[in-house]
Amino acid sequence: MEANIINQRNDVIIKNEENETVKFWSDNKGFYQVLGHLELKPGETKEYNGKSDVSLAEGKYTVSGIITTKEQIRTNEINIQIKK
Repeated sequence: MEANIINQRNDVIIKNEENETVKFWSDNKGFYQVLGHLELKPGETKEYNGKSDVSLAEGKYTVSGIITTKEQIRTNEINIQIKK
């Protein structure tokens, strides 16, 4: 297994129509165990970008993000449909 070693600050979850988790962005990745601090003022935003080689079967999925703090913060969900 080849692992990219970075400090994890977020994750992405993909769930199928049965609400079962089919993929985490962080699957098969390694992360440093380090503390970090990010403070946002009201109205301020932070954007995270990344790539994934996820291959999904045809169907409907829900995608959401997580900020990986001690008390995890979840984003709103978006619905996607894969057609092949």
